[in-house]
Amino acid sequence: MFCPVCGKPVREGAVFCGNCGARLAQAAKPAQPAPVQPAAPKPAPAAPKPRKKAAKGYGVPVALCSVVLLMFAAAFVLFIKPGFLMSTDDSSSKSDSSDVSEADASEEDVSSAAVTAATVTRTKPEVTTAPEVTGESDTVTEPEKTAPEETTAATTRSKEQEKVYKEAMKFSTEERPDFGEFEWCFGQYGLMYEPPSGAEKITDKLGYSGGWKAMIVYDPNNLEGSYCRELDNISIEVEGKKVRLTIDWYRMELEGELYDEQDMGDTLFTGQTTNEGITVSGAAEISINNLWKSGGKEYAVGAMITSEGLPAYVAMIR
Repeated sequence: MFCPVCGKPVREGAVFCGNCGARLAQAAKPAQPAPVQPAAPKPAPAAPKPRKKAAKGYGVPVALCSVVLLMFAAAFVLFIKPGFLMSTDDSSSKSDSSDVSEADASEEDVSSAAVTAATVTRTKPEVTTAPEVTGESDTVTEPEKTAPEETTAATTRSKEQEKVYKEAMKFSTEERPDFGEFEWCFGQYGLMYEPPSGAEKITDKLGYSGGWKAMIVYDPNNLEGSYCRELDNISIEVEGKKVRLTIDWYRMELEGELYDEQDMGDTLFTGQTTNEGITVSGAAEISINNLWKSGGKEYAVGAMITSEGLPAYVAMIR
């Protein structure tokens, strides 16, 4: 016997399908076996009457069985079937919870990835900002930049030029000057503009290199009616035909009064070498045209014109 709804096999006499719970119509009124009659040649016509009596005789058991079957069906629907539905719901809820857990896991993966990315982003700046702890790195880097230039300049010099440069460095000085060191430039006929007789001229431009003590006399011909002079330190750097001259201001004498100028910033002049010496410009125009050696010292004289057009005399010694 098979269920007309789901097609699954069911037991004989079942009222409901054990698989889908469908009511079996053909079992609503089960057939009862007819009682056996003793001996009658043709019992067919009399068969209906005993069947009616048997139905009356078995009315109570049949009703009782029907009730029991209904109770069984109700129990099946209320307990067995809901359990099946609950298991189905549980499986679906499990699948949903697994989906949720997978979503949570994916979210955790995304969040962990975000945390990792944030960590990398944080780490990255820490790695890039570590060298900037102090400004000392800048101080270290600057000599590294200038060192190759000095090396290149040194390697391009010939042995003779290198010898001249080293000789100039022996005379180079950073000591502060004194007015008494410049008595030599005041001659019988005024300020000295030419080297004395017998002096050895410095003709190689690298021989100008290094530090000098300097005196600048403003308006040496007294055209403005005021006498002013000052003491400074001058540094000269020669590279090929290029020249850099730096003045480190020190002390000024104006109308017999001394004024300290050490708080003034250094002044840079740039220019080139000439046949006689060097010429540079900046806040003023300076030319040094005569340089010589005498008595174990080096001397130089030249001229300057300020930005206001005032002439000045320049003397150097070291």
